[in-house]
Amino acid sequence: MTSSIVTARIAALLLATTLAGCLGVSGPQVTTVDYLDPKTVNTVTHLSAPVVFAREEPSLAANVRDYLYAGPVEVNQMGEIRYYLWIGEWSTIDRLPEEYDVTSATEETADAIVVWLDGQPNTLSDDRQPTLGQMPYRGPVDSLRSKFFRVSRDQLRQMAVAQNVAVQLQDAAGSRRYQLWSGDPATFAMISDLRATLD
Repeated sequence: MTSSIVTARIAALLLATTLAGCLGVSGPQVTTVDYLDPKTVNTVTHLSAPVVFAREEPSLAANVRDYLYAGPVEVNQMGEIRYYLWIGEWSTIDRLPEEYDVTSATEETADAIVVWLDGQPNTLSDDRQPTLGQMPYRGPVDSLRSKFFRVSRDQLRQMAVAQNVAVQLQDAAGSRRYQLWSGDPATFAMISDLRATLD
């Protein structure tokens, strides 16, 4: 399972991007981005765009959704490498006060998340936050709530090779599950395999 599958999926992404260019279809190409964090002087590597998940609430309104952004992050502290999954949560739904508000002003979102990979649950609960002066990803609104979860490189690889990926958030408000909306988790391999030749 593994690197050959990841390589094949990344190759397919590159081919699709090339064909889109030939056909005159414009679209963002995902790349890796590095920066030196101004607070810690650690090197932070992330994708140029996160993957987007969504969930509909037809009982509240039509054609509106809650959104969840997710992106891998590598933090290099003088050669000590740590991996994280960043998530950001926001909504286009204008909820009533008695309804759960995913855009509340609290600084953090879920207590734990379950990443469903081809129907198999993978719980992430290590939410030790990296000390960063600059966030690697930004959402479309200021009310976006974000949080980091520690992951291993192998976990990022598993997300990259899975054919079906969904994310379930768990906190005091309950549980809510998001399905893939845009982007491709296969791009996570661009972070997980970044240093494969150095191991």
